[in-house]
Amino acid sequence: DEHGRIHGKVVAPVTTSSNQQMDILGKKLKILERLIVASRAIADSLDPYEATQAIIKESCSVLNADRASIFTVSLDKKSLQLMIAEGAKNITVPIGVGIAGGVATSGESVNIPDAYADDRFDPSHDKKTGYKTDSILCQPIQDTSGEIVGVMQVINKSDGPFTPDDEEVSHILAAQAGIALKNAKSYRAQMAVQRKLRSVTDLVRGMNADMGTNSLIFTMTTKAPLIVDADRCTVFIVDEKQNQLVSTSGEVNIRIDLSKPTIAGSVATSGEIINIPDAYADDRFNPLVDKKTGYKTNTILCMPIKSKDKVVGVIQLINKEEGVFDGNDEDLMGTFLDMAG
Repeated sequence: DEHGRIHGKVVAPVTTSSNQQMDILGKKLKILERLIVASRAIADSLDPYEATQAIIKESCSVLNADRASIFTVSLDKKSLQLMIAEGAKNITVPIGVGIAGGVATSGESVNIPDAYADDRFDPSHDKKTGYKTDSILCQPIQDTSGEIVGVMQVINKSDGPFTPDDEEVSHILAAQAGIALKNAKSYRAQMAVQRKLRSVTDLVRGMNADMGTNSLIFTMTTKAPLIVDADRCTVFIVDEKQNQLVSTSGEVNIRIDLSKPTIAGSVATSGEIINIPDAYADDRFNPLVDKKTGYKTNTILCMPIKSKDKVVGVIQLINKEEGVFDGNDEDLMGTFLDMAG
């Protein structure tokens, strides 16, 4: 100082040796390398279910975890759907319920070292399978705009609870998952458009060809669902003599009495479109077939087939792949039904 005195500087004691620092740095570099490899593997998958499997595989590998799951937010924003495989039965979790549902609501990650000590954990799946969930790391998945589109849940780290470093890594993986799921969704939409165009072409050719009534009905039954993304389709023909609707599929002959209140019957007698977003909330829906078969009818689009303003048939489409049937579906089907009539 100005008096010539030398003052020492207080230095915090060294707590980490150079070797330890190098070990920590080496571990982080290895994780970074694995993250780069994982990101490439995830980005290479365009199919939504392949992308999901890639995310699960790489998340377990990088985080040394036993299991992982990807949930996506439903179109109505009310539930999470577990991504398993195309065609498999959806497992849903209400938004705001449980660990994954809570993360989807809050947008905050959750790190649980002891699942059974957390009130949000539902042990019912463990009881059914015999599996024991110990630790859980749950991370929201956001798209490029920041909207939560899903949740990634990783279970049972091999060497103890998940660490703050694991939280950082899972955040990066979740960001990659958001991009991958968006790309996969766009790719799937493009493939769906191509399938629709092929179906439209086939349907138009069938209608213009002199193939007979049965062949035309078969073509409509197989191609119409692809045009509006429906799961099932039935075409009925009006039998005026018997006052019935008749549908023949192989050896099965379905007859609906037009004097009885049914959805298809109402369309046949009124000539008006019936579009039902929730079958079980509509009094006209008969759930007996669902009960017998185990099938679940959600949405219904039922439209008249007319010839010179006279109803000659009815087409009934069931369960749109995503969401409900809308005005675009009605307009598109209406164009072909005018030709078919």
